[in-house]
Amino acid sequence: MANKKVIIIGAGMTGLCAGSYLQMNGYDTEIFELDNGEKHSADIVVSAADGFDTIYNMRENDRAKYKEEKQKIADRVIQELEKKIGNIKDKVEVIDVATPATFNRYTNNWRGSYEGWLPGPGALMVTIKKELPGLNNLYMIGQWVEPGGGLPNTIRSGRYVAQIICKKDNKEFEVKK
Repeated sequence: MANKKVIIIGAGMTGLCAGSYLQMNGYDTEIFELDNGEKHSADIVVSAADGFDTIYNMRENDRAKYKEEKQKIADRVIQELEKKIGNIKDKVEVIDVATPATFNRYTNNWRGSYEGWLPGPGALMVTIKKELPGLNNLYMIGQWVEPGGGLPNTIRSGRYVAQIICKKDNKEFEVKK
C-alpha cells in the first residue's frame, strides 16, 4: 500500500516540525512555501520587545524620530552581523524593523505582543480545535492555536497534528532518532 500524502502549506517552524514527524511515521509530505522561483534567500528575525509605551508614543507623536530609531536598530543589526558573519552588508536586499507598535498596529495584539496570547484563568486548559467544520483533512497549526504561543508551543503544535493524523489512520505515532 502506498504511503498517504500530506501537503503542508507554510515552511515555518510548525510546518517543518509537522512534516518531520509525519515522515517519521511513514507519510509522504510535500511542503509549499511562497517562492518567486528566481532565487532563494534567508530571513533574519531579531526580536527586542522592550518599552512599548516609549516606542508606541514615538510612532504616534513623532513619526520622523520613530523612523530614525528603526533605522538605528537596522544599522546595529547589520553591524553585528558584519562582525559575526562578515561580508553581509552589501547582500541585504530588504530591511523591515517591526516594533511592538508595528505588531499592535497590524494585529491589535495587546501592547504589541508577538508571542501569541495569554489565556485567562478559565482558559488555561482549553484546547483549540485543529480542524474546521466542513474542511476535511485541513488542520490549523502554529502559535495561534496553542495557548501561550512562542517557539515551544509552535513545535508542539506540529507534533500534535502529526499525532492526530496518525490516530485517524489507526497508526501508532512514533518518534524515530
